[in-house]
Amino acid sequence: MENLKETSSNVVEFLQKNKAAFAVAAGAALAFGVVGYVWRKRARATAAVDEHGYSLDPKFDNNVALYKEEAIKRKKILSNVSYDLVLAVRKSEFFEGHVVIIFDVSEEDFHEKDLFIDYHGLGIKGLKINDTEVDSGHAFNGQRIHVAKAHLKLGARNTVSVTFKSKYRNDGTGFHHFVDNEDNNEYVYTQFEAFNAHRAFPCFDQPDLRAELSLKTLAPKDWIVLSNGLERDILTKGDEKFDEAFKGIAQEFADRYTDGFNLQLYSTTPAIATYLYAFIAGPFEFIETNEMIPGRKDPLRMRLYCRKTLKKDMERIQKYMFEPVVLAINWYSEFFGYNYPYEKYDQIFCPEFKFGAMENVGCVTFTERLLFRGKEMTERDITSLINVALHELCHHWFGDLVTMTWWNDLWLNESFATYVSFLCMASVKTLFKQCPNLWVNVNSYKNWGYAEDDLSTGHPICKQAPHTDSADDMINGITYGKGCSFLKQLFHLIGYDTFSRATQIYFEKYQWKNTVLKNFLEC
Repeated sequence: MENLKETSSNVVEFLQKNKAAFAVAAGAALAFGVVGYVWRKRARATAAVDEHGYSLDPKFDNNVALYKEEAIKRKKILSNVSYDLVLAVRKSEFFEGHVVIIFDVSEEDFHEKDLFIDYHGLGIKGLKINDTEVDSGHAFNGQRIHVAKAHLKLGARNTVSVTFKSKYRNDGTGFHHFVDNEDNNEYVYTQFEAFNAHRAFPCFDQPDLRAELSLKTLAPKDWIVLSNGLERDILTKGDEKFDEAFKGIAQEFADRYTDGFNLQLYSTTPAIATYLYAFIAGPFEFIETNEMIPGRKDPLRMRLYCRKTLKKDMERIQKYMFEPVVLAINWYSEFFGYNYPYEKYDQIFCPEFKFGAMENVGCVTFTERLLFRGKEMTERDITSLINVALHELCHHWFGDLVTMTWWNDLWLNESFATYVSFLCMASVKTLFKQCPNLWVNVNSYKNWGYAEDDLSTGHPICKQAPHTDSADDMINGITYGKGCSFLKQLFHLIGYDTFSRATQIYFEKYQWKNTVLKNFLEC
């Protein structure tokens, strides 16, 4: 301690004797530091803009989750959301687009300094908030586009428009890209559950901010592009509607997608959750049928898609994908007291698909494993294939028409579709005849639940989900198997007719809305 005190005194004495010299040195150091800081700032600004003028996100490689508290606050602020999206897909590692987001902002509930739009993409440009141009580089950071409160009209309708760019992924989330080694054809498709729609385009990526989607796509002329809405006009360069589609979009963006590209228009979707949107493109082969179903004057268009090299495999299993789905639509419509509410029903086999299937509205995606390539299908295989198809169809009511408010109720979404799809198969004679041992498959789900429940990672059926990352951890046997067993017990406790009537009340009361577990149990 004494040595420290003596050293401090010597330093003070030195500084007092050399004030002038120290001041000059300090001034020079400060000046050099300021110049260096400015230079570094300018260097970063230059490096953060690509050759097409996109301001890049410096935190693109990070993992940024959405927390439940953030979602609750944002839901209080926003309502009546819609997206007008132009999406350009191509044969490369990148894709681009332009989106106009329209929404109402609550005046009394807006207590934050800004509003944020989710976007996990490479870059953005041309950001406008209510026709006011905003610095894209300043607003875009950490996979969020920040919209200052000062730029918004409180208690009124607002518009945010932005052009965006990103690259395809190869991990099965967001926008996945695949090259078929047999013929070198490229395919791209999306998987958005739970928090991945914002990997494709800027949006409010949470299930209770349902929104209509008005879509236009640009793609190579030899590609088919599918989405939730029914395909309408296909336009090429020179058509009046083709030029109209690019109003408000930077001309250099439009110029890159004229020669060799088609512009596809789609019907606008109902207000659905962002995780249920889908974009699928490539030189797909398809099989089509048109079937009359309850509540429709015209037949429902149904298609089955796969990549070119797998068409024979698809043709082999089509009888398990069309007739059972039509029979199930009829049964669900009666059991739920609500007719199938969408324009079409497409089923697409996607290469390298991570899950069994996904219930995107009118555009269901499946793993290619369900094609059972090069294998003689057993009764168990047939039962599994039909059940997966009917599980995803069931979600079009429970999950799509009525959607959970937050991911802690994911178990109810999946458990319901699991049990009721098997109930449908047992109730329709034709399906039961095809799958006489279907309850053995149900028991396999139950065993899956037992196995997961026995682990140290076991958890209650209804588990809290503090953020979107926790939703991914819920894809397990407890969510599907144990939850299914719980609903099976409930069904046998109250009976077929009462269970059916409860679901009818539920869909009638909460159609096109979001719910929590309490809403379901009260019906």
